[in-house]
Amino acid sequence: LWEQSKNLRLNAETGKSWTNGIGAWSGDYDTRFWYFKSVPCTNSVGDDCVLIRNAENGRSLYHGGSDCNKLGASPKGTFDYIFTNTDYRWKFIDVLEDNANCVAEGVSCSSNRDCCSHYCHGDGHCAR
Repeated sequence: LWEQSKNLRLNAETGKSWTNGIGAWSGDYDTRFWYFKSVPCTNSVGDDCVLIRNAENGRSLYHGGSDCNKLGASPKGTFDYIFTNTDYRWKFIDVLEDNANCVAEGVSCSSNRDCCSHYCHGDGHCAR
């Protein structure tokens, strides 16, 4: 997973867990490779979700937990809870379809989905 504008790659360090050792770094590390494992979605978002797993150490990416604003990854290995906890499930969004009705920077918005490659800021306008 690559953030093109800064040439950073999502990385999950081996030997760390939860929010420790997860982030985006430049450089060539074995722990920057990820794969998607299909799993069923467990709510109304549709049938197809994925686990995002680190190919080197098996850490699984999650969002949520006690602080919903945290991104983290499980400890190294395969644990039953990554297959049952919904914080580990990710849904792909069809960007072309969703952007058909999006608005440009500076235009009023009510959520991030309204903004083409921008964020809906607290003032209710799309911005970078």
